[in-house]
Amino acid sequence: MSQQFKTKRPRRYSEEDLKRALSAVENGTAHREAARLYNVPPRTIYCHLQDTKARRMGRGRQLNATEERLLVDQLKKFGNT
Repeated sequence: MSQQFKTKRPRRYSEEDLKRALSAVENGTAHREAARLYNVPPRTIYCHLQDTKARRMGRGRQLNATEERLLVDQLKKFGNT
């Protein structure tokens, strides 16, 4: 029998909170103070300031908007037949 997939803990902050915290740090607020104010882990703020790749949340898109729209249209068409 296979094991159940375990997910990471859900984030307790929004992308907007993270952007506000990063902006506050860039304007002179201490990392820990910004983390406390915006409920973002201090290490997350530190990593986002050090690494430009970390600034994106989640995986990149595989399909652009046009491709996704075409796929949805095709799936809807096949669903109706």
